[in-house]
Amino acid sequence: MTLDSSGCSELNAEALRELVRLELDTLGLSSESATLFVVCQAQQAEVSLRDPQRGKVTSSATVDLASTERGARERLIALSATELIAQAERSRGEATSKAPTPKTPAPKVQETVPIRSQAGAGTSQRGRNANGVELSATATVTRMGHPGTILGGGTLGFGMTVLRDSALWLDLRLERGTTHTTLANVAWTMPTSSAALAIERRWDSWRLGLGAGLRVARLSFRADAPAPDSGRRLTRVWAGAMLPAQLGFALSPRVGLLASFEAGYVLSKIRGTVDDGSTLVEASGIWGSLGLGATAIF
Repeated sequence: MTLDSSGCSELNAEALRELVRLELDTLGLSSESATLFVVCQAQQAEVSLRDPQRGKVTSSATVDLASTERGARERLIALSATELIAQAERSRGEATSKAPTPKTPAPKVQETVPIRSQAGAGTSQRGRNANGVELSATATVTRMGHPGTILGGGTLGFGMTVLRDSALWLDLRLERGTTHTTLANVAWTMPTSSAALAIERRWDSWRLGLGAGLRVARLSFRADAPAPDSGRRLTRVWAGAMLPAQLGFALSPRVGLLASFEAGYVLSKIRGTVDDGSTLVEASGIWGSLGLGATAIF
């Protein structure tokens, strides 16, 4: 059997080939002379069966991939390809029983084979794969403020495709860190949340997204000063514009890895001061974050 799926790069060619062989073996059909081509365009896959001697298309089928999860697409296309081969076998059997003349060419058949995948039943029509939801958990490191302070923590994220190539990203984050100065050590505690709209592109198992949004934080400064001085606690809310990016890799249809990058600018700065009014520590200006973790894909 010859199977060319180069026109549909998002498919796993080896998995598709094995699924076709398995279906043919189950039906007791021969695959030695089958030549199949798969081409993807606009959320549809066209499967065509060609005559290996003349190179002409003898039959074809169109498969709708818009409502099918990525992990079930290879099986859906394999079922369609198997049906085309089975139809060709039946046509050859009928032609042999009627004893046609050798010069009579086989009629060209053009049809659409309706196939419904059980994996796609009951799922919504929009979004990332079938229903457009991805949950993530990442460890994050952020540098921000004056003096520059390193904060570490974790992030819980949510992603949902709202149009074909655009997505909504939300997250909740908690980070802590310490600024060391000659007057005092200032501990940071900073829970934050963000929302962003992003443009996403996919290549096989990879996903790259670039977005823009807003992050809001509730920041607490707690100063620890040596005697005879004493430290105080300051809690304020700040907001900032941000430019997030994500790079994802699907290990399987349900599990993946995620690297996140973020740059932002604090629009409402927070200052921690000493008694004379001078600034001890400040949350302001540009911040940058890196994250690495795992995703659950639905």
